[in-house]
Amino acid sequence: MFKKLCLAAGLVASLAFAACTTAPTAPKITPAQFFAAACAPVKSALALAPMFSGTLSPAAEADVQKANPMVAAACTAGATVSIANVQQFSDTVLPAASEVVQAAPATVISDADKAKITGAIALAQLAVDTVSAVVQNTQAAQAASTPAAASTPLTAAPLK
Repeated sequence: MFKKLCLAAGLVASLAFAACTTAPTAPKITPAQFFAAACAPVKSALALAPMFSGTLSPAAEADVQKANPMVAAACTAGATVSIANVQQFSDTVLPAASEVVQAAPATVISDADKAKITGAIALAQLAVDTVSAVVQNTQAAQAASTPAAASTPLTAAPLK
């Protein structure tokens, strides 16, 4: 599970770096590719939640319950994906997965591995936030550079 979470975080980080590059041939990850990489390790982490119900806080259990339907919707074949879906996934699902990892006893996930996994999740969240900000800024700049529609001519009588 740790390797899959690190892979997903690395893939998300590459998303951020691919969005920042100016080379036209640089590979870019799509939202669908993000989910393809992130879904399996996140599903695995959230599946562990019932095992740790004694160590999860009520707030963490609520976060997991809120994340599960989102994972089911985002990770099904043919799901509609967008930058907004990825951002929502990052804001809701990744913190819930992190809480489950932190609640795991050291006999299941060592403290060193917990630190690595939560660091990878934090990196993934940072990458998603960065890419979302770049996309929003690009869209705002494109909207600002679009010429405004011509004003409607006056229909009043001419001035005398």
